[in-house]
Order: sequence, then structure tokens, then C-alpha cells
Amino acid sequence: MINRVAYLLLLFIPVFGFAQVPAGGGLIVNEINQGTGLKEFMEFVVLGDPLNPCANVDLTGWVFDDNNGTFETCGTGVGIASGHYRFTSCYNAVPPGSILVVYNVADPYVGMPPDDPTDADGDGVYIIPSNSTCLEANYSVPISIPADCNYSGAYSTPTLTWAAGMANSGDVAQVRKPDYSFFHGFSYGDVNTVFPTWPSGADAGTSFNKGSGNLALDCGSCWSSANYITTTAGAGTPGAANTVNNGYFIDNLINCTLNYDDLNDIGNCDLLLPIYQVSLMADVDDHKVQLTWSYTGIIPDNYIIYSSRDGKLFDTIASGTVHEIAEETWTDNVSASGAYYYQIIINDIYGETYHSKIVSANVDVVKQQLFPNPATTTFSLLQHPVHPYTSMYLINMEGETLITAVVEDDASLIKIDISDLPPGHYLVCLTYEHGVDYFPVIH
Repeated sequence: MINRVAYLLLLFIPVFGFAQVPAGGGLIVNEINQGTGLKEFMEFVVLGDPLNPCANVDLTGWVFDDNNGTFETCGTGVGIASGHYRFTSCYNAVPPGSILVVYNVADPYVGMPPDDPTDADGDGVYIIPSNSTCLEANYSVPISIPADCNYSGAYSTPTLTWAAGMANSGDVAQVRKPDYSFFHGFSYGDVNTVFPTWPSGADAGTSFNKGSGNLALDCGSCWSSANYITTTAGAGTPGAANTVNNGYFIDNLINCTLNYDDLNDIGNCDLLLPIYQVSLMADVDDHKVQLTWSYTGIIPDNYIIYSSRDGKLFDTIASGTVHEIAEETWTDNVSASGAYYYQIIINDIYGETYHSKIVSANVDVVKQQLFPNPATTTFSLLQHPVHPYTSMYLINMEGETLITAVVEDDASLIKIDISDLPPGHYLVCLTYEHGVDYFPVIH
């Protein structure tokens, strides 16, 4: 019994897990590029809150900077340029997956997209010149000589002076929380191996040095140097994904589908997106309604098809598992003429539900006629063209069954002899796979 309890506890540990991103989310360095001369930019991506991955993130007061001595001994370190920047309340509600690019406005990077510091066009990309009023600058600290590597003092609207200049031979790109504690960043070049520790809630360990001043996150854990690639000066991708995998990583952030418990999950770096759109078409084919649906994205789980005669009250008519193919069909064998309304929902593996638009189809079913009626000795019915009848029974007005018969598979005409019955009113009942059709007959 003890062993069984221990085993169950081990099973439950991965279910609850521990996120590899601190609670509340934050900002990571996605790319740095030095261009030529001082044509530099820093690009950041917003990580969501693991407990609420769709919630906007407040970046008010978050700091970005080059080296401040945390990566080396203050006063003796490489690349400690005076000053730093912080984001203002312009960024108090930034969606996860957003890209923020800050560039040296005094010497703009060649190919920098047009300024859009507040994402006015809604594309999730913020292009921020270094003198933007949505930034605040402190040009005094940190400073290498005299040694003052802390953050303090007053802020002002930035000028054309670039306070995050990155030395070609070695420097740092880093992000700090509003309390100035280290959150994310790395060094390159000749910065020595004194590295700050990752924040609580991130991977264990410290930051890293990777030997180029032009670095970009590919995909996976942003806390690992292995996931950063070396690029070429002047060949950066400001405001866009660094690689195809980086694009998937950002898309998963945007769509709240990133696996925060394991940033290196291959699903974070592949096209494992929720279903963006479910389309449904209804076509009438030989008195049947053929439904065809498709969806964009993959990893669906199951579907449910609903039908209605008035477009308001819907009943489930089919359900099943979605196969990972581009298009699927299902046929509704209707029994009466008129309008039919349909909708399909698809549930993805994350438990999200996606609805198609309601579509309609007008069906003209062959009207079944019993003849002759009144009948003297026999009456006949044509076999139904959509749902073939399999059996027949005839009842009187008291509900008594008087005649039963099996309808042959190849029968095109159903003929019933009622010559032995007394005159009166009767009801002919014809059964098919999913129901019964009723026809009154007078004898």
C-alpha cells in the first residue's frame, strides 16, 4: 500500500509542474544587432503570465540597458556605458507575443520599419525610436568611472543621445524589472564570466556569454545560450521573427498556447496552433445535404455537428474525432423538404472551442404519395430515394397492428393488399434506419 501511494504521488507531480517563466510574465531580449557604426537596435518579446497566458502584461517601469557591472565587477567591467532607459505607462497593457524594438534614432538601423511606438496599426509590433516620449532616460547611472553601477536618480524625456550603446568587442543586452532586479539578458565578446542569476521562477542558474554582438533567439528556452544563434551585423530582422521557429514561438505566445512548463517543448517551436477558423459548407446532393468542413491550424481533437429547421434551436446530429486532414465531409439524409441549418464546432487539444458560421441548405425531397387513396383492394408506395424503407406495418385507429411486411432491398415499389380488411381509416408505418414515416390510407 505504501508503494502504491508513493507511485501515485510521482504521477501527479508532472501534472502540476513548475513554470519556467516567472509569475506575471515579463520581457526578454529576442534580438540585438549592431548594424554598421552605431546603427544598433534591441528587440524584446513579451512573455505572458504562466497562470493567465492571455492576459496583457504591464511593462511600466521595466528597464533595458547594456552592461551595468552586474556581469562584471563594477568599475572594472567591459561595456559599462553611462545611463539606461525604462518603459513608461504607454506599455501598461501589452499582449503576450508582442515585439518591441528600440533603436538608436541618432543613427537609425538600415531597414528599420516606420516608427510605431504604441502599435497604432495593431500588428503587435512596437517600433520605438530611442527619443520616444514613451521612454524615460537616465543618462547618469550606471556609470563605469567613478564606479556607480546601481540604478538611481531622476528620469527625463530621452534626447538623441543613445544610452544603450553596445561595444563591438564585448557588452551586454539586458532587461530589468521595475525594482531594477535582473530579469533577462546575456553578454557577448570580452565580458568576463561573472553573470547574474536568473530571476525566481525561471530556470536555475545564471546568464551566459555568447561570442557575438549580433544574436537572435531561435526558439525554446530563452534562459539557454543554446537557443540563441549568431547573426550578421546589418542583417537583423527588427520587428519580425528571427527564424521560422522563432515565429512559431511568438505565435504560441500570442495564441496563449505556449507550454510555459517546458519552454523547450517541441510544440513551442512548431506550427502547433489552435484552430483559427472553422469553415463549413452545405451542398444539396440527390436529396441529401453534404456537409464539408475545414479548418486552419492543426491539433484538433473532436467535432460536433448541429442541425436546425428554424436556425434557432439546434440538435446534435453527429460527432466524432477530427482527423488531421485538410477537409472532411458528412452527409445528412433528410426526410422532408425545406430549409436546414447547420453548424459545426471543433474542440482543440487545449480545450478551446471554435464555431463555424451557421450555413443553410434548401432541400426538395420527393413527395411520397400513397396511391390509390382511398384504396379498395391494394395500395402502393414508391421506395424512398433518400432513406430506403426496410419494413412496413399497418395499424387501425385503435393502434392494433393488422399487417406487417419486410421491404426487399431491391424493391422500387411497395404494394400492400388490404382486401381482407373492413372499410375504415388506417395508418401505414414505413420504417427506415433512423426513423418512421407515416401515411394515412382510407379503405
